[in-house]
Amino acid sequence: MLAGQQPFASNGNPHATSIYNPQYVAQGYGSTHDHSPISQSWTPTHASNEVPTLITPRRESISSAENDTPGTPIYPTYHAMTQGGVTILNRSPSGTYTTSTPSPLQMLAHYGMPMTKVPEAEAISPRLKMLVTTDPAIPRAIPAPSSPLKPLDRALENPRGETNVYIRGLMPETSDEMLDNWGRRFGDIKSSKSIIDHSTGLCKGFGFVRYHNYKEAEDCIRGFHHLGYEVSFARESFYSKLKAIADDNNTNLYVSNLPKTMNEHELASIFSPRKVCSARILRNSNGTGRGVGFARFEARTDCEEVIRTFNNKTINCGGEEHTIQIRYADTQEQKQLKQTTAAARQFRSAEYEFATQAHRSWLGEGQIQAQIESGQENGARSANDFESFLGQQTG
Repeated sequence: MLAGQQPFASNGNPHATSIYNPQYVAQGYGSTHDHSPISQSWTPTHASNEVPTLITPRRESISSAENDTPGTPIYPTYHAMTQGGVTILNRSPSGTYTTSTPSPLQMLAHYGMPMTKVPEAEAISPRLKMLVTTDPAIPRAIPAPSSPLKPLDRALENPRGETNVYIRGLMPETSDEMLDNWGRRFGDIKSSKSIIDHSTGLCKGFGFVRYHNYKEAEDCIRGFHHLGYEVSFARESFYSKLKAIADDNNTNLYVSNLPKTMNEHELASIFSPRKVCSARILRNSNGTGRGVGFARFEARTDCEEVIRTFNNKTINCGGEEHTIQIRYADTQEQKQLKQTTAAARQFRSAEYEFATQAHRSWLGEGQIQAQIESGQENGARSANDFESFLGQQTG
């Protein structure tokens, strides 16, 4: 039974008794009215003696939820932005962010434009910066237009415990002596080598510097990375990779520098009395021999003996002398590695040649000579200007 309501009459008619009487409750300086039939302060909207319906009309009614609705919190650092006629409020406690993950709104500047990425802190110490700028300063790298510069944290990865540093982006005029002098600024070195193209006598754009410990090698990486070089600890060599995927049960030998008139029977007879299971001569589409062939033997021991006996041995065929070379034939994995490596080297060579020509046309021959002698680029023209110029050329 509801509070303040009389019990039903004996005839079962609930409307025979008096209606519910509202009560007035005073609290302090104000007063409150309960607008619910269940509570003590509900005020009926009908003046008659009829019991009001439980379904109240929407008009002239007051929702009790309004008293419990919390107010909108107010933060002192709202940042209002207008986009497409709609004002957007950033309700985060701070409009700026430091180490926490920013909200999507914080990544938008005014007018909804993306914010410029905040540059990272300088990754080189004042000591290393002094080493790379000491006269003669180490010149900035010739950037590769199609190869993005590896981040410093990736460049410092050293899973194999290497102290040999790979440096790419050197000028064509870089000699062994120049690279040696640059490398010694960061510590005592074991060896250094600027890779030279023997056909031109110029550097191919990369070289290696080997140190005695990791610390000095890391300093070298930080210093050259600051100047825009692609630099890292040297990876596993190409020949080490080939050896790692070799088949120890391979009995097929690759023979090169053969006479172009030699056939399969003559190739097998070279290794007599050892038994050759199969022999093959590679020929062009017109039937002319290419000077290479294959000879398969029964056992691995036979192959090793043939390599020791006949590799770099001179043979006479048709009055012509040929010094043949013999090695194990490549497996399918080795062939694929060679093809991939050759394609990558060809691409990088063409990329470096293009970047070098663009660098020369941008600086001019006189400034290039001054850069080589002084070890630094001429005055007002910075590396960023050259990268912009390079991007226009590639575009």
